[in-house]
Amino acid sequence: MKARKVNPGFIFHNKFILLLQNDVPKQVWTGSTNITRGGIFGHSNVGHLVRDELVAKSYEMYWNELNKDPEPDAKHLRPWNNNNFPVPNDLPSPNSTQVIFSPLKGLEALQWYVSRMYNANTATFLTAAFGVHDLFEDVFAAKKNRLRYLILESEDENMEKLRRWKFNRIAIGNVLIENMFEQWLKEMLTGFNTHVKYVHTKYMLIDPLSDDPLIITGSANFSDASTTKNDENMLVIRGDTRVADIYLTEFMRLFMHFYFRSVVNGIGPAKSDPDAGFLKNDDSWLVPYYQDNTPRCKERLYFAGKNPF
Repeated sequence: MKARKVNPGFIFHNKFILLLQNDVPKQVWTGSTNITRGGIFGHSNVGHLVRDELVAKSYEMYWNELNKDPEPDAKHLRPWNNNNFPVPNDLPSPNSTQVIFSPLKGLEALQWYVSRMYNANTATFLTAAFGVHDLFEDVFAAKKNRLRYLILESEDENMEKLRRWKFNRIAIGNVLIENMFEQWLKEMLTGFNTHVKYVHTKYMLIDPLSDDPLIITGSANFSDASTTKNDENMLVIRGDTRVADIYLTEFMRLFMHFYFRSVVNGIGPAKSDPDAGFLKNDDSWLVPYYQDNTPRCKERLYFAGKNPF
């Protein structure tokens, strides 16, 4: 396929590669990863290979529209995306993968993501490289009996609202500083990235340990601009427990990595977490994990395969 130029006023933010065999679309590789040194080696990212001809065909259709060099402000592309790949009204079909392409005429995609998070049955997991949209902040502030996990690149402007509900767990990207007492060595970044140093992923997991998980992943930050201004692509994957397990494992790997460093450095919600400090020389650390209706107890039961709700 030939290279594409972009007119001023139209922001190109996609990251995908389409495989054709004998001019037939077969597979697509997509995600949050810029094909750069920083994107691959500098901060967290996702590359997702989809071997599904229907999905690949959708990407080919989208590429062909992009390749027409859309008008400034995407006046043609917005209605084309809305008409050809509408945002679902409800959950997609079981065991399916569908796509949402941007730019769109309104915020319906963002509102749909928010509704899925609000209606989760057990737990949600969200990565936010550039802060948390007001719509998502409202979900985090809602006092529902659900676990909500959030990984941030840096502290959000409204941390108080995000941490207001006791079942919200938040980790913030940071590194270990040099500490002579605990003998931690100072960690170093690659220096490949200027603006986003830790978290560049854009995905959300809804009830990932259930038999019917929902994974939303792709190039779009969960923001107004990524929905209405940028060209973006997102996968909506329902019912694939293997994919959900992979994403959840990576999420928790990063979450615990950054949460520990948040405790050590005293930043964000972790600095006031009474159960995340130094090791204790008796079994008192177990108590919060067995106290009913506490975050630690809910978390223990959830990851043990039981529904704590």
